[in-house]
Amino acid sequence: MTFRSSIINRFNVGIKFHITYPVHLLELNPEQISSLITSGLDACGLPHNVFQDDLLTLLVRSSDGILGGARNFCHSAYQKKHLI
Repeated sequence: MTFRSSIINRFNVGIKFHITYPVHLLELNPEQISSLITSGLDACGLPHNVFQDDLLTLLVRSSDGILGGARNFCHSAYQKKHLI
């Protein structure tokens, strides 16, 4: 087996593992989602008042405890705020 085919083989095995490996993530409660959003703002160096309290509540409620959903909603809300 050549070096190139070895790399391709490892890549294909890695892709197959990531696609077929099931992961069950528990839903987060609203306080955890809110805490993660504010810690994300801290990590970016943004103030907590980037999102008004009503919007933060809506983002937390809309995410349904799913971290990826909260991330997507926050990203979209931040972009719309700066494009308008």
